[in-house]
Amino acid sequence: MKGNMKKVFDIKDRTFQYALKAIGKTVFKVCNKYRSQGYDYLYGGDIAPDGENPLRESFENVILYERLRNAIRRFNPELPQSAIDDAIKQLTEIHTPDLITNNEIFHRMLTDGY
Repeated sequence: MKGNMKKVFDIKDRTFQYALKAIGKTVFKVCNKYRSQGYDYLYGGDIAPDGENPLRESFENVILYERLRNAIRRFNPELPQSAIDDAIKQLTEIHTPDLITNNEIFHRMLTDGY
């Protein structure tokens, strides 16, 4: 190892392999649960900028803006485009120095509307 870098995990380690397998099973169960409720999931590689169905311009884009815009329009068809744009701006421009505070503000906006 170079410098003071620590070895975080060993992919040959049985415990690590067991953990990965358990995580995979859990993710599979969660995806199937959502599918049974009418949702679908998209594989990250497929929606990547260079994927089969790119939904973002770069990996820096965490939010899929077009899908968010369409969902807001679907749930609120009476809203003018300017209100939709303002809602997206408010959701995506939460800037406090504390990540937990940002998450709480985001959650409150989604659940309570403010």
